[in-house]
Amino acid sequence: MSLLLTSRIVSDPPEFKREVKEARAAGRLKVDYAGISLVAIGFACLEVVLDRGQREDWFESNFIVAFFVIAIAALVIALVWEVAPSGSGRGGRTSQERNFAISNVFISSSDLCSLARRC
Repeated sequence: MSLLLTSRIVSDPPEFKREVKEARAAGRLKVDYAGISLVAIGFACLEVVLDRGQREDWFESNFIVAFFVIAIAALVIALVWEVAPSGSGRGGRTSQERNFAISNVFISSSDLCSLARRC
């Protein structure tokens, strides 16, 4: 419902719409469905492991072990897919962009700090 209402109220500037239209026509606007799917599957399985782990007695349960293996495999494959030149088309170039790299370092370090406080 909110998506529908937001799309009716908020609109993109005409310059942005023109750029998107030109990028689509030139074939530069691509979505990495494989990468997005791998990351979604990996984090979904990891969420199941973390949510049900204590109830299922963690790694004593075949269910938890299976979901953990799927999560790790999907996330490792996603990492390889995104860094490989033939993967998403970016070929690891995003880590060479200064703002992207710095923001990832800050987000990762803040996540690790918040995780360390909980343990």
